[in-house]
Amino acid sequence: MAGTIEVQHGDLAVSDREKLFLVLEGVLANVHIAHHPRRFRRSYDVNHVHWYEIPLKRMIVTKERYPQYELNVITFLGDELAEQAAAYLDIAGAPYDEIKAWEFDTFCTVLPVLRRVRAVYDSDPERLDHYGQAGVAVVAGNDW
Repeated sequence: MAGTIEVQHGDLAVSDREKLFLVLEGVLANVHIAHHPRRFRRSYDVNHVHWYEIPLKRMIVTKERYPQYELNVITFLGDELAEQAAAYLDIAGAPYDEIKAWEFDTFCTVLPVLRRVRAVYDSDPERLDHYGQAGVAVVAGNDW
């Protein structure tokens, strides 16, 4: 078979598009997780996200000019941040194909067998070493 089978919005479809992965923390935004202890109750974490304007504009331009690319936003900081990012990007009108939280080790293990991965954009040099030739270094907040 020429492509992979994917489920999008409940529909099965064959996808043969090249995939671009954008790591949320560092490429699209500066994320700070603050731990706030509370007296007599469970402590809680709050995600403070400062979105970078230039990379978000690049997302819009990329999806308009190159619809053949699958644009996936990933985070290694958990499902809560992925949900928060999806809500923000939907409100902002920034197009994407998928937002997903991955465990870093799992992503690095699965990456070599994922079909048609064109690039993984990340600003963390330690993580970049694990992406192989697919890794592309980005300066935080700058164009990718």
